[in-house]
Amino acid sequence: YLDLLIGVKDKKLVFGLETAAKLMLGPVAASIDRFGFTTPADGGKPSFHPPKGIGLRMDFALVKGGGFLLLDYEKKRFSGALQLSILGASVNAIAILSAGTPGNDADFALFTLLYARFPGGLELGLRFTLNAIGGLVGINHGFDIAALEKALPSGAMDDVLFPDDPVGDAPRI
Repeated sequence: YLDLLIGVKDKKLVFGLETAAKLMLGPVAASIDRFGFTTPADGGKPSFHPPKGIGLRMDFALVKGGGFLLLDYEKKRFSGALQLSILGASVNAIAILSAGTPGNDADFALFTLLYARFPGGLELGLRFTLNAIGGLVGINHGFDIAALEKALPSGAMDDVLFPDDPVGDAPRI
């Protein structure tokens, strides 16, 4: 797509273009979402707008999957999801990084969800199998331990801790 932008910035009329791009090269596909430029109507210097999102997907014999990054430079917030299948086992991650609010870098926060699934499970002996393993890491984030303890036995956290499509469902998760 190609969007024509018309607006006011610093009390000046500006024009711009914004677009997205996809590139497919064999088993690799890449996408860049919403990048472009604006220029003042009075002929001033154009300014480039970096992409709002970057995606990559691959489909090789041993490794399949991909990920997507959402980039919000104004709010200094970056989030992404990764989903890889390596020899049938899946490795997944979801992360949200807040690099501070505009004018206050002390508001740094990081949330990361990491997990792996093993189809058919890994045999541990004595008829025990390990089907999935995961963890949450939060820096300057809090967890409601009581709510987690209540939700885990009911299976309500399965969609958060072990989502089937972490890349596609990342905005909701």
